[in-house]
Amino acid sequence: PQKPLAPPILIDFFIIYGLYIIYAKQNKSFLSLIEINSAFINSVTDGFAKSLDFNTRSTRSQFWYFFLFYQLSSSICTILDINFGLISNHSITIKSLDIYAYIHDGLIIYSNTKLEIGYLNLFLLFLCIVPIISLIIRRLHDLNYTGWFLPLLLILPFGFIVLIIMMCLKGNEYSNKYGKEIV
Repeated sequence: PQKPLAPPILIDFFIIYGLYIIYAKQNKSFLSLIEINSAFINSVTDGFAKSLDFNTRSTRSQFWYFFLFYQLSSSICTILDINFGLISNHSITIKSLDIYAYIHDGLIIYSNTKLEIGYLNLFLLFLCIVPIISLIIRRLHDLNYTGWFLPLLLILPFGFIVLIIMMCLKGNEYSNKYGKEIV
């Protein structure tokens, strides 16, 4: 079987970004498009610069722009890994449960699958894991929660969903014990 050239997530990002460009042109707000791009670049550089800062706060846009950067970079690395053959028998293989389930005689059956990570994607993961954890902790600080709330969320059932919802919440509009209000 032939492997796809582009992962579906990359196509989704290009569609969303294209729709935003169309929206910005229709509303004559090209300036807002430039502001979005500079905010994206500032968020990515700030994410790496503050990767060892676990004491302050971070905004929603800083977190989600860095997450978008990671997803786009991961998609590009996946394409390069596939096209240059960097996914091989010697790549890291992780056994995981497939997201897709099928129903057979009233039972939900999960199929085991292999998740192969190419060398470029593995390098990107090691490069971005500390900044991502730091951003999550700083987002929790913005919501006035301690960073020790993160491991609790990851071990609880549905904790990942709660974490995503918390990352979408608006932060405190006033100073808290983790710093001043972020404008």
